[in-house]
Amino acid sequence: MTVKEEQEESWEIMKYLADKFFNSKCAITFEECNGKGFSIHHLEEKDGDILHRPYKKKYGKYRYRIHYLRDLKKQFDNDPTLANRTILVQNFVHARYDHYKNGTNKFPMEQRVRFCKYALLTITPVGRRKKK
Repeated sequence: MTVKEEQEESWEIMKYLADKFFNSKCAITFEECNGKGFSIHHLEEKDGDILHRPYKKKYGKYRYRIHYLRDLKKQFDNDPTLANRTILVQNFVHARYDHYKNGTNKFPMEQRVRFCKYALLTITPVGRRKKK
């Protein structure tokens, strides 16, 4: 399978998950999801949840996404309650969760309030943040 085919399949899987579990809209900006430029943010990570970190190490920086999304789709289909612990967001919004110093002041006030609400709902596992 070529990289282009993997990319298109990953967009199809993301579109499927967005349509079936998240009403096909970003939780912060309410943008319509077409599969491209969106990611799933885990509000709470439980044992057995599929996370992207191990896939990045195993498959490399660019090829991990398709393997991650295939397994995530299986988990969503087997455990519909996973949708209650996750939200669909655009990639630039998801980057703000990890790098919040880059500023949420670019968001309009309504989006900033929703962003802060979900940021407060996010439970970060102990020991995951880097210590300075």
